[in-house]
Amino acid sequence: MRTQLERDTPRALEFFEQYYERFIVAFPSLDTRSTFEECLRDLRDRRFNIIVVVRQDQIVGGVHVWEFGQFGLEEHIWTDPAMRGQRIGEALDFYVSNLLYSRGAIGMVSELLDPYRDRENGKVTNDGRQSESFARLAFFERLGRLWIDAPYVQPALRAEARSIDNMILTIQPLQADLQELSVTTYLSILRDYFSAITGGQNIEEVIQLHLAQLELWPLATGMIPFRSMEYFRQTNVI
Repeated sequence: MRTQLERDTPRALEFFEQYYERFIVAFPSLDTRSTFEECLRDLRDRRFNIIVVVRQDQIVGGVHVWEFGQFGLEEHIWTDPAMRGQRIGEALDFYVSNLLYSRGAIGMVSELLDPYRDRENGKVTNDGRQSESFARLAFFERLGRLWIDAPYVQPALRAEARSIDNMILTIQPLQADLQELSVTTYLSILRDYFSAITGGQNIEEVIQLHLAQLELWPLATGMIPFRSMEYFRQTNVI
């Protein structure tokens, strides 16, 4: 997407507008996603890009990707509900993990709304279907994601937004020996990501909040472990 917009053509902007219209259907809450203008701002950052899936001239999926050296961050992966079951999401995730690996990343991190604490969506719908947040948990489980067993709060993206305290971070190790994170590395990932998504705002207060919580966290070895998503399920109660 960034390469197209750099050409600065009316067609490129029109394509982005079409993409954004589909994207906000998948992520309606402004507390957890960028505005149209913020998304354009992010696309001017060389560390950020949007991968878009087009079939028969129709936008049917996408994913947002940040690159921070040894770690990449995959966010807002989505597919058109009418196209689900065709493994578009899995293909997107595979593409991103291979892209990051080819550029030297050792791990791919992703946010996930915790369905056990998702006050708006963490429930079974009236017709008996699981909520969207539980569906995303199952999707991440199929991908083989691991839970980063550490406190996580996403800062407010802008002045009128709210911080999100019912999320978890997951990771896909891209090297076999990546099995845990030091506290320093974890906070460095958060600092890079938070600074990027808030447009460079001072995020030290929220970093210090994480540090204070980590000091109370049961870190048996002083390192932050990775847990299976099954373990995550077992330690929560609906």
